[in-house]
Amino acid sequence: MKPVINSSEYESIIINSKEFKNHVVIYSSGEIIEANIRHELHRDFVEKYLKEDIELLIIGTGTSGCVKVFEGVKHLAEEKGIELIIDETPEACYQFNKSSKRAVALIHITC
Repeated sequence: MKPVINSSEYESIIINSKEFKNHVVIYSSGEIIEANIRHELHRDFVEKYLKEDIELLIIGTGTSGCVKVFEGVKHLAEEKGIELIIDETPEACYQFNKSSKRAVALIHITC
């Protein structure tokens, strides 16, 4: 069952009514992984979270949008035919919730 992001704020995200105090990777299949999403996202880091059936990659760049996403990530999504949304975390959470695609969201919950 697809997770629902109930809310996000600085240093906290609530998914399916459970609070997480760390950055997370959320799959529309239901899997949630706490992850060390740093302030710079490179292709190699993102690639390890992509599964073959992903149609949409959403990156939440923090509450103030401080995470830098390098061009290699954009090229990776393009090469794999994956739609890419990069936005501040609140909007990224909204996009994940409204999407009906097979998606993965990398959500940074600070900065």
